[in-house]
Formats: sequence, structure tokens, C-alpha cells
Amino acid sequence: MLRSFFYFLLLDGWGNVPVITDRATPLSETSQSTRSEVFAFVEKELRENVPLLGDAKESLYGRFNQAAGYSLLAKLYLNAEVYTGTNRWADALEACNKVEELGYDLHNDYFALFGDECPTDEVILAIPIDPVLAPKMIYEFRTLAYEHGQAYGISSWNGACVHENFLRKYANGDIRKNQWIYGEPVEVNGQVVKNGNGGDLVYQPSIASLENAGTYEGARNLKFSFERAPYNGNSGGNDFPVFRFADVLLMRAECALRLNDELQAVSDLNRVRQRAGLPPFSGTLTPGELLDERARELCWEGWRRQDLIRLGKFGTAHDFMPGSHNHFELFPIAETTLANNPGLTQNKGY
Repeated sequence: MLRSFFYFLLLDGWGNVPVITDRATPLSETSQSTRSEVFAFVEKELRENVPLLGDAKESLYGRFNQAAGYSLLAKLYLNAEVYTGTNRWADALEACNKVEELGYDLHNDYFALFGDECPTDEVILAIPIDPVLAPKMIYEFRTLAYEHGQAYGISSWNGACVHENFLRKYANGDIRKNQWIYGEPVEVNGQVVKNGNGGDLVYQPSIASLENAGTYEGARNLKFSFERAPYNGNSGGNDFPVFRFADVLLMRAECALRLNDELQAVSDLNRVRQRAGLPPFSGTLTPGELLDERARELCWEGWRRQDLIRLGKFGTAHDFMPGSHNHFELFPIAETTLANNPGLTQNKGY
């Protein structure tokens, strides 16, 4: 299952990669498989092995159980048209149904999903993190301004943030908007944090430009906040949810919409919206609206790039970002990898 998961990541990110199942095979003797061939390999591995997995939740925390296997199969089929040129909406929907049949639902508290242990009624597969023994939860380190991190006793990077146009995707009353901090003085342990000039530290949601962003521009993310998990100077203790049921519902909604079952699609969408404190969806549901809902629900959980590519939005110009060529939908193969295996061909455009 782990091999299938990592080949899924290779399929998604690099496309044409060798399929190696024997560690004794020299790299120089491996040939480069097509993206469709890699897809077929992952599909076969999942079809054969998912039924062999246990269906427990707590005792298999941090490991693949059946629900995690079906979630991965759903991801594979959801993006099949990108990988192979042929859609597999019905197969993706069937895999999502399998997850629900195994007893998963939405947890009542959205923010509890991102603490030091993920609730297993919704989180299907999590990466366990310990701030000392198994570190590298550094999302908060990346986003917080220097003075903000110092107030927590860490060395933060003042890096990742979002543009105000992303914040506008959230309706008033959407509790998920509370994961973004901006517009008000920052407080840690009841004390207002001061910026480098001695004034109150306030994040401004507007960003002047990619090249000349101000030190405190851009909203910062607190989804994996230290307040919900222990931390040390190098890592937080929040576990990372790889698959969770809200994602499964939104995948099923997209598949149902593609299969002209808008009633099912809206029903699944509304389950996610209700937990977020929003009224039922009204109007005509479109793939673009589902893309926005996935952004609101799943931001900073690693699926955005894949979602944009699947919906044909990855290279679209937005805010101060220019449009990009579609060859960027695949990553370049590293020079060291090409040197180790002369049989590999670099992806187009690099």
C-alpha cells in the first residue's frame, strides 16, 4: 500500500517514471513507463491489496486501513482523465461510497482535526508527528513573522501567506475563515506582539507584489496552531491528515456532478457547509464552486495543485501571478536522477 501511495505521488507529480518492484534491479536497466502504464500499475496494486487491509480506526492510526486504501483509489480515479485521457468518475464515486460504508463521518469540531492527534471519526490516514521524536511539522514556522515566532519561542521564517482575494472566497460566518489571522493586533498568551518598529504586529491581507511584498503583508495560517499541540524550537506536534472524510465527500460531490446527479452533489456539499456554519447551497452547482469549496475546506493540506490541474485552472493568471505554460503541470526530473539512469527522458519543457 505504501508503495502504491508513493507511486501515486510520482504519477501525479512527474508522470512518466520507471516502475520498479525488485530492489535488485539496477537503475541503469530500468525503462521509463508511460503515465498510463504507471496509472495501471497503481490501480492493479490497489485493487488487489485494499481488500486485504484491516478496517480498524484507532488501532491502525497512522497506517493504511481499508478506508485509506479506498480514499487513495478515489484520488487515483478522480484524476484519471489527467493521467490517462479517460475519465473514471463512476469508479471514483464507488470508492468514496466504500469509505462511508466503513463508518466515517464529519467530526463536530473542524479545528480539532489539526491538533496533536487527529480524531479518527473523520481523519482516515494521518502522519503522526512528535515535536521531539518525529519532528518536521513546520507549517507554522513557515508562515509566522519573526516577532510572532519569537513570542512562541521559535525561529519562524515569515514566509507562506495568502492574498486577500483568497480570503474573499469565505462567506461571513464561515468558521474556517478563523484559520487566517490578519487585520487585528497579534496576541500570544494574552500579550500583544510588537513588530520590528515597536508598534503592534498586524498582518495586512493585501500584498503589493510578488517581488516587493512588505514584511507583514499577507494573511497567515493558524490551522496547525501551536495552541492545539506541543512544540519545540524546531517542530510543532500536530499530526498531519492525509485523507479525511470531508475530502471524500467533496470528491464524491464532484463525481456526482460530472455524472449529472446534482442532487447527490449538493447533498454532499451541504454536509461540509453545515459543519462550517453555513446555510445550504443555493443556485446551480458548478465545478468551479466545488473547487472553491475544496480551497476553503482543504487549504494547506496538499491537494490544491492537483485540484487546479484537474479543473483546468493551474496555469491561469490571477492576482499578480502571470499565466504559465501547461508543461509546468509536471515537475522536472532531477539532474542526479537522469545521470543515474541514462534511459530516462526529461519531461517536456525543461
